[in-house]
Amino acid sequence: MDPKPGTSVCQNCGLVDPETNTEQSNGDNKADGSNTPVQTETTSPNVAWVNDVSVKDSSDENIVELLLSLDGAAQQLRFSRNNRIRAAELVIAGWENRLLHGRSQDALVGACVYLASRESERPVPVSIVAKVVDEREGLISNSYRDLMRTLELEIPVAGPEAYAQYLGEELGIQDGLVREVENVLDREVDISGNPAGIAVGALYLIATAHGHDITLVEAGKAAGVAKETVWRKVSDLRELEVCEGHLIRS
Repeated sequence: MDPKPGTSVCQNCGLVDPETNTEQSNGDNKADGSNTPVQTETTSPNVAWVNDVSVKDSSDENIVELLLSLDGAAQQLRFSRNNRIRAAELVIAGWENRLLHGRSQDALVGACVYLASRESERPVPVSIVAKVVDEREGLISNSYRDLMRTLELEIPVAGPEAYAQYLGEELGIQDGLVREVENVLDREVDISGNPAGIAVGALYLIATAHGHDITLVEAGKAAGVAKETVWRKVSDLRELEVCEGHLIRS
C-alpha cells in the first residue's frame, strides 16, 4: 500500500516526513524517468534524523503510520536526535518481528519510546509516555516486555536517581540542584513505590528549599503521579533525613 496522501517517505531510508510538502509533475521527474518526488524547501528540520534509519519496505501503510506516530511522540518529549533514531529502529524491529499483531500501534510506539529513553539512561516515566501516545500504561508495559524478550535486550532496573534529569528539566530546576538530587538518590534510599514519584519528591523538597516555586500539582504532573503521591514521598524523605544536608536553614 502507498503512504497516505500528504506524507512523503525518504527515498534513502524509508522514514516519513509528515511536514514535507512534496510536489510532483512531469517536469519534476528525474531525467531517468523515475517518479521520485522532489521535495520543496518547506521540509521540516525536525526530521533530519530520518537519514540514519532504514526499513525494508517503506510502502507499507502500517510502518508509515507507526513512524508518523513515533515522530510526534518524540517531538513532544523533546527527544535528542540519537534517541529518535534509536526509537525508530526499535519500531521497525518490532514491526518486522510482527509485534504489532494483536496489539495497538500506540502500545508499540509507546514501548519503543520508553525503551529508547531507558537505554539512554534518561528514562521518561511510562505514565508520561502513555499520555503522549494516548494508550494505557498496562498495554505499553506489555509491549515493552515483549519487545525486550523478542530482541533479547537487557536493560538495568532504573532507580529513582535515573529519573531526576528528565524531571528536573520538566520542572525548570537548575542543573546543579538536579545533580545534588541524583547524588542523594544514588545512595541507599529505603523508600518503596514509583521511582519517578520518589525522584520528583526529592526534587520538590530540595528545589523549593532553594527558592524554586514548584507546587505539588506541578511536580505530580511532571512525573505522571498524583500530588498526594508527591507529598507522601516528600514526607518519607523528610523522615529518613536523606535530604537534610541539602536543605537551606534559616
